[in-house]
Amino acid sequence: MKKLIFLIIAAMLCFSVATADEIIDADGDGIPNEIDNCVSIPNEDQADADGDGVGDVCDTCPGSDDRNDKDNDNIPDGCDAEACGANAELKTVEGDIWCECIDDYEDANGDQYDGCEVDTQTDYIVVDNNWIEADYNEGDKIVIGNSEYFFDYNAFTSIEDAIDAANEEEFALDAQVEPVPGDGDFTRSTIYVYEGTYEGYSIGIGKSVEIIGENKDTTIINDPDCGNVFDIFPDGEVPIAVALSGFTLSGNNWMGTEEDETYAIYVDSVSNIELNNLIFTNAQRYYNIYITDTLAGTIENSEISNACSGIYIEQSSNIIVQDNTIDSNGDGEMCGGDTGVDIITSSNVNLLRNTIIDNNGGVKVDEIQVPDGGDVFNQMIECSIDITLLDNIITGNSGYGVASTCGQTDARLNYWGSVDGPSRDGTETDGDSIIGDVLYSPWFTSEDLNSILAESDLNGETNMRSITVPELEFSIGENILVEIQDGTTISGDTDLWDGTFNSPELAESAATAPPTTAGYTNSVDNIIEIGFPTAKLLLNKAAKITLSGVTGRLIGYTRAGEDFTKITTLCKAIDDSSNIDGNGDCYFDDGTNTVIWTKHFTQFVTYTQSALPADPAPTITSGRSSSGCSPLWTCGTWSDCTNGIKTRHCDIVRTCGTAGPETTKTCDIPLIATSSEPVQEKELEQVKSDLNNTKSNRLETGSLGVGQATSFMDGLRERWWAILVFLGIFGLLAGFGFKTKKQKK
Repeated sequence: MKKLIFLIIAAMLCFSVATADEIIDADGDGIPNEIDNCVSIPNEDQADADGDGVGDVCDTCPGSDDRNDKDNDNIPDGCDAEACGANAELKTVEGDIWCECIDDYEDANGDQYDGCEVDTQTDYIVVDNNWIEADYNEGDKIVIGNSEYFFDYNAFTSIEDAIDAANEEEFALDAQVEPVPGDGDFTRSTIYVYEGTYEGYSIGIGKSVEIIGENKDTTIINDPDCGNVFDIFPDGEVPIAVALSGFTLSGNNWMGTEEDETYAIYVDSVSNIELNNLIFTNAQRYYNIYITDTLAGTIENSEISNACSGIYIEQSSNIIVQDNTIDSNGDGEMCGGDTGVDIITSSNVNLLRNTIIDNNGGVKVDEIQVPDGGDVFNQMIECSIDITLLDNIITGNSGYGVASTCGQTDARLNYWGSVDGPSRDGTETDGDSIIGDVLYSPWFTSEDLNSILAESDLNGETNMRSITVPELEFSIGENILVEIQDGTTISGDTDLWDGTFNSPELAESAATAPPTTAGYTNSVDNIIEIGFPTAKLLLNKAAKITLSGVTGRLIGYTRAGEDFTKITTLCKAIDDSSNIDGNGDCYFDDGTNTVIWTKHFTQFVTYTQSALPADPAPTITSGRSSSGCSPLWTCGTWSDCTNGIKTRHCDIVRTCGTAGPETTKTCDIPLIATSSEPVQEKELEQVKSDLNNTKSNRLETGSLGVGQATSFMDGLRERWWAILVFLGIFGLLAGFGFKTKKQKK
């Protein structure tokens, strides 16, 4: 009997082991593959001296990280003599790997570097004013972007030294620049300056370089004497292109005279200047930015304040000043009433989306004066041309907002600090004033730049008001563009329209819904509201509405108090609206985009129509009575179950004396409904909770759920061989027991 019990227990253990999850240990060292740092060679101790995640017995390159493979040749960098190229050798110290130049001091081409200059890009130079050569081990490195640069040959403690060492390759950036001598592509060095405070005075830049500060708030160039910081002009005849970004330029208050002018940035005779992400502060210099005789440039995303002149542009062209804050300039004790922006004898200068506030004067457009026979300035050079201000906030400037004393300045579509626009001859408003030949109408009515107003032409005979607008573009979301042609006259009824034109936007609901068609349902996807919600505005030139990626739509328009009108006229082409009748509209769908051309503004609606599902065919029942008469009736579908009853409607043609069709019948009430009253939401949740608790209790008391049964059967299928072993042992045991009994007999 004991033997029988022992064999049964052994068989049960065998079955248990057979059904357990299998653990894979390829090298048999007792460490599962999943956590073994060397799965092919036994290593019970899991030793990993260099900490690279690869066990010592499997280490391809002991002492370095096997996962580093710069040239992807499956040889770890620490043991790959070719990873650094022909001009450098691989160095490894305490797991840190770098490529070290073989012949740094040969200087074959006179640029102070050799050997690794191609592999390590010595045109990218690092400046760290806390760096002292003795503080770093040879080969210490920093990471910039995806490349590694090493302090032992391209780090400097001053920006001047970095500029001196920068690559002097010729560089041409602007397409308008005359071709420069030389072959091949033009490149310029990049100088990266770590955050810190750098004491600087008159840093000269005479070559094409890009100088990037790490953080404009913490990378500070300070001049305690408030002198020039950057002087930028070419060393020779070759045009240069220079970019500066990411700095604060500061200094003490300048107390000089006009003859002792100082500049934070002075730019003279360059092909292109890029000034971005800069702060000018704590300095009452004469100029923050002075640009002269320059072919092209941008000044953007900067805070320009506390100088006699924030920006001075003279005899230059193709300059864009955008997204800056220009404030508190021209008010200093030593200033002569200068401004936020001075534009002198220049062309194609555009001021876009700037905030020009609290200056002595906002923007001045003027001619240059030169001495004639002495110190008397009485000779004028030509006026500035093509000067445009657009989408700027111009307010709080004490002298004027814009003054144009030579040439016309287009200052339409700006905010002047008042809903009524700038103060001007004949109209005094709370807005900044304009002086001279300045176009200002229409203007924005608030700082959010969402609606415009213009001086209206009134026609008493027709009771119409009209305004004329320049070229306008409005983007709505990612796929809708509204374009209005330059010189478009917009007209509306004076009783309904005050001359305000609202920027296009998406409305939540249409004033009037598209009409429905029998058997169809409408689905609205775009409601574009343009102009003024309560008035129909008429245009003398067609405006274009482009819906990118929208196709296969029906289109119409509506406004408050009027019926919906479907647009049915097809344009001649996507860019040809010549077949518009009167103040009507047309559309064109090219299979990718949909375009609406219109000579009126209102709500435009795009929508689709979908066929409704067909009603079920009625039930037609007939039979034959004993008298030969055939009953005939038609019945609809049964209603939902309400209070235990379903109903239907039947049209009876003849009954022939029969009872006719059944029109009511009982139905099962849902289990969760215990009365004719609707079950409240909280009661439903309680019922669900009770059901869940009941299921849980059953599981806890040992009931085998469906999921458990499925899992059990799956386990049996996966362990079929174990079941066979068990059955074999069970058969042996049964035979043994039978034999024992027979012997006893």
